[in-house]
Amino acid sequence: MQVRVETWVLAIAATVGGLGCGDDPTAAGEPTIVMAISPAGGAVDVDPAGAITITFSRSMQMGMEMYAALHQGPVTGPEIGGTWSWMDSGQRLQFVPTTPLAAAAMHTVHLGGGMLDANGDRVGLDSCVTRHGGQRATGGMMGGGMMAGRGMMGTGWQGADNTYGMLYTFTTR
Repeated sequence: MQVRVETWVLAIAATVGGLGCGDDPTAAGEPTIVMAISPAGGAVDVDPAGAITITFSRSMQMGMEMYAALHQGPVTGPEIGGTWSWMDSGQRLQFVPTTPLAAAAMHTVHLGGGMLDANGDRVGLDSCVTRHGGQRATGGMMGGGMMAGRGMMGTGWQGADNTYGMLYTFTTR
């Protein structure tokens, strides 16, 4: 437990001091972070047939893909069908939709706040949020009971800071 507390102290320091987005986010003691997301939050004119890719600074635990979702519209919108797959020794998570995404529509990538890296430590999802155009997912954004019924407010989705992970929105062409 002490390791997790120290990790969150480092994650908070990274958010305040910019440490998590430094030159070497893989250095000992730094939390695992989202290094890149494509398309980035706020992107427009995105190819509706393209893949969504999230790159982490370290390998993730297998099974953490269950805490990633793509929605049409906001996070309370319908979940898009497709396949989430790990690549690059668990450092890159890719989503390929079953069918092309709706044209000229907003979509939201949701990453759960309880995601764990390969060492079992929580991922500092929000340490580089502004770099990638995302925002924290609060309970109010989640639509209360509606999202709880779909399982996106329970274990794995809720972070230690009582938010529900990160949201990144983009618009297709």
